[in-house]
Amino acid sequence: MVLCVVVIAALWWRFSETPTVFETIAKEATFPIYEPVWLPAGYHVDESSVSLTAQALLFTASNYQAEKIIVTQTPVPKSYDFESFYEAQMSGVQDAQSIYGRGKVGLLDEVVTGSLVTDSTWLLLKSHSSFSADDMKKIISSMRPVQ
Repeated sequence: MVLCVVVIAALWWRFSETPTVFETIAKEATFPIYEPVWLPAGYHVDESSVSLTAQALLFTASNYQAEKIIVTQTPVPKSYDFESFYEAQMSGVQDAQSIYGRGKVGLLDEVVTGSLVTDSTWLLLKSHSSFSADDMKKIISSMRPVQ
């Protein structure tokens, strides 16, 4: 009897989960959107910051010191030369691993910035001056498409 109650409770919990803000937004988006699976210790996605238009998704992740990571996602522009962007706009560019596309990390306006270009979506992540390039690489590696 106890086992039956435990199984029913587990099934109820599994199938009654409230969708995340990203799962809700993904249903409205006109392009694939991505969410971070990993953020540095102390950081969380500010759900109230999530904003979606037909051509962009914007949200922030912040820590208790109010330091922010700003994440912008847009459809990949047709015929855009990303390599020229990295060369002209960013310094100290390094590769960032992702199974979903080509990731780069470097300095843009003296701030650690990450870029991930997938088949359909361009993610641009901008942090603050004390943020580490290694943490930005980890965030890019953790980005997963929202189903």
